[in-house]
Amino acid sequence: MKKICCLIVLIMFFGGLYYIGVNSENAYADDEVVVDENNFPDEVFRNYILDNVDVDKNKKLSVEEIEAIENVDLSDKQINDIKGIGIFGNLKELNCNNNNLEDLNLSNNEKLEKLYCNVNKISELDLSNKENLEYIDASNNTLNKINVNADIGLKYLYCGNNSLENINLDDNVNLKYLYCDNNKLGSLDISKNLCLISLRCNNNAMENLDISNNYENLKVCHCWNNKFSSIDVKNYKEKIANGKFSYDSNYRDSEEIIAYDDATDKIIYMSSDSVSVKYKTQIQTYGWEKSYVSDGETSGTVGKAKRLEAIRIKLVDEEGNALDPLCGSVEYRTHVQKNGWEKSFAKDNALSGTVGKGLRLEAIQIKLSGPIANNFDVYYRVQAEKFGWLGWTKNGDSAGSSGFAYRLEAIQIKLVKNGDDTSFANNIRLNPFYDKNKIPVLKYKTKVQISGWEKNFVSNGILSGTIGKAKGIEAIQINVSDSKGYLGGIKYKTHMQKIGWQNDYIANGEPTRDYGKEYRLEAIKIELTGDLAKYFDVYYRVQAQKFGWMGWARNGESAGTAGFGYRLEAIQIQLVYKNTMSPGSATGKYRKK
Repeated sequence: MKKICCLIVLIMFFGGLYYIGVNSENAYADDEVVVDENNFPDEVFRNYILDNVDVDKNKKLSVEEIEAIENVDLSDKQINDIKGIGIFGNLKELNCNNNNLEDLNLSNNEKLEKLYCNVNKISELDLSNKENLEYIDASNNTLNKINVNADIGLKYLYCGNNSLENINLDDNVNLKYLYCDNNKLGSLDISKNLCLISLRCNNNAMENLDISNNYENLKVCHCWNNKFSSIDVKNYKEKIANGKFSYDSNYRDSEEIIAYDDATDKIIYMSSDSVSVKYKTQIQTYGWEKSYVSDGETSGTVGKAKRLEAIRIKLVDEEGNALDPLCGSVEYRTHVQKNGWEKSFAKDNALSGTVGKGLRLEAIQIKLSGPIANNFDVYYRVQAEKFGWLGWTKNGDSAGSSGFAYRLEAIQIKLVKNGDDTSFANNIRLNPFYDKNKIPVLKYKTKVQISGWEKNFVSNGILSGTIGKAKGIEAIQINVSDSKGYLGGIKYKTHMQKIGWQNDYIANGEPTRDYGKEYRLEAIKIELTGDLAKYFDVYYRVQAQKFGWMGWARNGESAGTAGFGYRLEAIQIQLVYKNTMSPGSATGKYRKK
């Protein structure tokens, strides 16, 4: 009997250990973990685990698979619950922003260094006792409580747009960036946060703010719309004098006091010269790039025919953190397949474009706003389908194309300080942006053997003449019916059987000389004139007796045949932007006997 009792106790004991190892959010997994509804209740999260963690695809996680996980990206997946995350004891970075989370238990993730849980529905967040934790973004939730006690390594805390009434920051002695704006804070004690560089605490209920202890490092203070009317800055005299701490002097009562009127936005800020731009794109079949690139590096793909579908762009300071909006912002909008230009600009890492809809980006506009726009320009260029790399543009101008249905494939973005070298943007063969609707309208029609003049003109690239009827072209008319504001015109001349090339060009809609059916039209040359020749190329190809369709000629080159006695039977003519893409191959455009 005693043996049986002992056996039962042992079974219960080890069974309990297994339960703790697998199901508790407060202990490491010490055995295989089954990927099922019990351990991972949320279906989307469970599928992520199966796709990204379950390497051997047996629907179980081995200890080795669990311990290998250091980064988890669950952003923008409409996840309701990430129960099960606690088994990953080696997790260093968790991104679960923009989901539907109401609870987040990370008590077992002791090695966590970075947490992005912004844009959820989390009301309480306990992140205490994590000495490795450096970065928290918990903004845009419903937080009424956040615990960061004993997080001595914490440097960045973003908890704006919540319902917090107090925050204890006594242990966070290395804190550099604190954004707690748009909460319900009645007070804020930052007296022990001597490393603080940037503070944003506007739109709260504070009756005072003491920044006297923070003078050594504090550069940015954003604190309007509270219940106090002044801030004591007597310790900041020297920094104000040398420009390392600045504010709007219009709202200053004396040399030692900055006064605030809640009816008007008042800010204290310091614009930093050490700013860079970072960006990443959502790529067809690949999804979001894993990491941001910066300052002129390529985001996207080249040579893989993959469309860009969305983009995020942000400004960062010398520490790699999001630039305080008081120093400036980056704004951008995209031209999306079917939708056209977005109505409003996205801003500071917000998404522009679409995700999950399979729609290509076709063009983009990027600009700076705020103080940074006075000191920097933002340059950018794109790789566009068929065009290749287009030229650099800057400060809100369009890059890409419109009307062609061509995808963007890659992008490069650079911040350039006023006065710095911009030679990289010079000597680019192509323009930054091409709009199909601004290509002049070219119209033409032919006189066909026996049938006579065609009734109607056709336009850019449409066939004029006949195919398979053995009828020659006897004359042609070509004109620019809508120049889209460009000066210039079009001229052309033909090669006739027995006569050869006509001596003079015909221009702007005049018919070429008609010698009758005894003299076949065998070849043609077409050229643009004036500004049209500067900004556009004219391409043309002909259907020749026995040869069939010949290659594309352009800008006055000969198209057709000479010396064979073969008639032209049809023609296509097309305008394209200067030095861009040919409608097709030029091979065999002209044959001379």
